[in-house]
Amino acid sequence: MRTGRGVSVNRIPRFVMALFALTLLVLLVAGGWFYRAQERRLRAEAERNLRGISRLKIDQITQWRAERLADADEMLERTFTKDVIAGWITAPGPEGAHEILSWFRSLQKHYRFSDVLLVDAGGHTLLSLSGRTDPLHTETMHAVESGFHERRSVICDLHMAPHELSPRVEVIAPLFSKGGDPLGAIVERMDASHFLYPLIASWPTESRSAETLIVRRDGDAVLFLNDLRHRKNSALNLRIRLADKEAPTVMAVLGRTGMVDAKDYRGVEVLAVLQPVPDSHWFMVTKVDKTEVLAEWQSLSSIILALLLGLVIAMTATMGMAWQHYAKAQLRESEERYRDLYDEAPVGYIEMDSEGRIERVNRRTVELLGYGAEEMLGEPLWKFVVEREDAENTIRAKMAGLEPPNEALERTYKRKNGQPVPVLIKDRVARDSGGRITRIRATIQDISERKRAEEALRRSHDELEIRVRERTAELERRNRELQDFVFVASHDLQEPLRKIQVLSDMLAQRSGEDLNGCARDYLQRIVKASQRMRTLIQSLLAYSRIVRQESPLEEVDLNGVVSEALSLLEVSILEKNARVEVEPLPRIRVSPVQMVQLFQDLVTNGLKFQSGGEPPHIRIYARAVPGAGEAWELCVEDNGIGFEEKYLDKIFVPFQRLHDESRYSGVGMGLAICRKIVERHGGGISARSTPGKGSTFIVTLPKTSALTPMIPNP
Repeated sequence: MRTGRGVSVNRIPRFVMALFALTLLVLLVAGGWFYRAQERRLRAEAERNLRGISRLKIDQITQWRAERLADADEMLERTFTKDVIAGWITAPGPEGAHEILSWFRSLQKHYRFSDVLLVDAGGHTLLSLSGRTDPLHTETMHAVESGFHERRSVICDLHMAPHELSPRVEVIAPLFSKGGDPLGAIVERMDASHFLYPLIASWPTESRSAETLIVRRDGDAVLFLNDLRHRKNSALNLRIRLADKEAPTVMAVLGRTGMVDAKDYRGVEVLAVLQPVPDSHWFMVTKVDKTEVLAEWQSLSSIILALLLGLVIAMTATMGMAWQHYAKAQLRESEERYRDLYDEAPVGYIEMDSEGRIERVNRRTVELLGYGAEEMLGEPLWKFVVEREDAENTIRAKMAGLEPPNEALERTYKRKNGQPVPVLIKDRVARDSGGRITRIRATIQDISERKRAEEALRRSHDELEIRVRERTAELERRNRELQDFVFVASHDLQEPLRKIQVLSDMLAQRSGEDLNGCARDYLQRIVKASQRMRTLIQSLLAYSRIVRQESPLEEVDLNGVVSEALSLLEVSILEKNARVEVEPLPRIRVSPVQMVQLFQDLVTNGLKFQSGGEPPHIRIYARAVPGAGEAWELCVEDNGIGFEEKYLDKIFVPFQRLHDESRYSGVGMGLAICRKIVERHGGGISARSTPGKGSTFIVTLPKTSALTPMIPNP
């Protein structure tokens, strides 16, 4: 136990921890900054190189195209072209052909053309150095037409002829008559592999992955115009769909320029510079593998990471040893604090070994049972329990893993002086690394006060239950007396009322002609008042009869009940021209007589409260109560005048009406009787309604009903 002395431990000073954290943070930040700075430097250097190479190659291609067009334009201005060639096209002959071919050979030798052709305005080959007169390629024909249209020399796009092994480029020099009409064209054919492809493939520095691509858009794909470094025979054969947004070639033809990170046709990550080739449909992609660009950075970063890791490990090891020393001191202090908490806890603690013998108890356990700690240690726990055999079986079952731990087990322990003490037990099992149960730890709490309170509460509950039964019997007796009084009073009131009606009728028949207008008015009022009084008394008798009536319960088919109710209302239904729909209804245990009256009153309600605009339409159906399989909802739906739902409670009260008697007959007892019938069957009744759109009355009944006595409020 603690004596109040503080535990002396060598704690790591906070400033040392802060210094360690700060040093570690500086190392990580500096290493990360240097790591990223080197990456950015190498990327910037690669971008400068790629941009320079791309710009150089585009300038060379642009210059080459410009020179070819300038040469063609210069050739068109020569007298030989205007006089000899143009004249020969108009009037061909052998001597002129020989002279033209000789001139073509000199052009071929000087410019290294693979072939030179002379074609007419329709694109038909008239002369060629190769002697071939095959039809012009589609691309060539388009270029000839473009030259005629633009009246200048044009360069035909790269294309592959069926009989040739390499793509070719052609310069078209159009010829016109003195009147300006197209005569033909000189086609200067060049093998792309002799100049264009070597120009594109060349790289100013040694590289294992760098290459330059020339592409153009071809429908919904990108067409590669030159052979690739990493894939042979790709010129004019390889296509990539525009949907591949990560490809640099797709980015280029879609208008992206400058430096990009992308994946090339091999799926390899590359750094690429994208540029359009001026005055053409071509796009240049100058690229290099990212791994090659960052190879130096990756080697350097490995060294940096190794150094950082070494420093971190060294610092961590140093701090770890200091922390271990600190943790041991903290553990000793924690154990001492735990012992204090264990001994001073307000509840008892008991720890048992695998045989159920007590290994440890705290001070509260000793105080609760009156034994000394040395008297309890080594003894089986059940020795101190009144229910000894049951306690032993339970503990052994838990040790065997056959019973789960208890959250709230009540037992009666036996004090040293023999007095019993009720306790509440919560226990937990402890397992070794192999999963075997090695001990049980339990808390025991004295619940003597709670038990005394429970006993007092039980006695109070018994007394209250007796009083409730007596009060219920008294209320039932009063209810029967009240119902008998209402029935007798209503029945006895009918006799004087009947005399009033008979005497009024006799007075009207015998002396009606002798009465003046005022007297006749009074007499009519007496007759109407007595008729209304008779209706009220009969309704009151019907209402009280629901409670007095001993109607046996039967399992009946509600379809037959509804049919009987509708047959009683057949005349009213015909008079109203009403339409009544009855969907299949269930079998249910009810009073058949009262169910007929229930449906009769609900249908009457739907027939009565109509606006007169359209015939009444009444629908009767049933459905199981959601979430409760032991009850049914019986629904009667009409298209009448409806009502505001704020009056829902009022419409089921006896003699309550929402409308003037002059418009709708009745005394307001129909729905009250319905409610009384439903409540006697242990159910409930409610309604949904919208003014002008009709109402739906919903009767909820259990599948097995029992008539319930009606007890008035005291």
